Amino acid sequence: MEKINDLLASLPVRVAKAEPLACSFLDSTHALWRLETLDTRTLFLKVVQNTSSPFWQIMQQVFALNLRQQLGDYHQLYRQVSKLTPIQIPDLIACAGHSCHCPAYLLTAAVSGDSVKIEQVNDEMVVTLARHLAGLHLYQSETWGCFFDANRAAETWSLVLREVLSNAFVNDGTRQTFNHTPMCFVPMMLDLRWDQFLMLDGKLKALVDLDAFVIAPIELEFVLLEYILTPEQLLIWCSAYQLQGGKIPKITVVRDSYRKLLFAMQVLGESDLTRWLGQAHFFA
Repeated sequence: MEKINDLLASLPVRVAKAEPLACSFLDSTHALWRLETLDTRTLFLKVVQNTSSPFWQIMQQVFALNLRQQLGDYHQLYRQVSKLTPIQIPDLIACAGHSCHCPAYLLTAAVSGDSVKIEQVNDEMVVTLARHLAGLHLYQSETWGCFFDANRAAETWSLVLREVLSNAFVNDGTRQTFNHTPMCFVPMMLDLRWDQFLMLDGKLKALVDLDAFVIAPIELEFVLLEYILTPEQLLIWCSAYQLQGGKIPKITVVRDSYRKLLFAMQVLGESDLTRWLGQAHFFA
């Protein structure tokens, strides 16, 4: 990448070795580097390279999150999330938004473990995910938006969602009539997937990608969970979530609109809207 040597030289660590790592997707948001420092630490450097995907476009339209410009504020996010979850959050060494001098980046400490594959998910990991989300849901807000400036009134949510859905589905022949004020707003990772976590010895160990945290309707989390977990896993998850004091919201009236929002964002890469909307219902 351009300016990578200048960036490495500007970091608050002395780099002995920098190794570029392969990206998981062609449209990956970041270029990733593994760094070895002179004091024998292993760090990971994420440099923003692409925020033009539908996901990040809608993140900016709906939540006013401009990743490239706001990455310098992520110390606040890492501190807050680490206080709410039982899962390890990597130490954030340094971060910066885009400038004429350097690209936007995050520098974090390495955490032991391997990326979780769907076929490796066990019941204990589902329970840990429930504890993780129950912890996040302890932080409830009456307003919503970007994690760093969530000051939008609850009543504006319906208007913003209708506008985004109308633009995203302008050719489907239907009128977007969504009109619902959420129960509350919570910290939510809109790209929640198992591969955002690390596992060690069959246990969920750490959450290593916090880029897409916003303050969003709690119901939206439960709509996404119907895609992330199997029906059997959802039963385990609900039991563990409620044991932590979590309250499960009703999502029937918002399900279709929230599913359309997640589809437009391509959160799981689905391209068939009919199949996406036909996902089995679990929550009431």
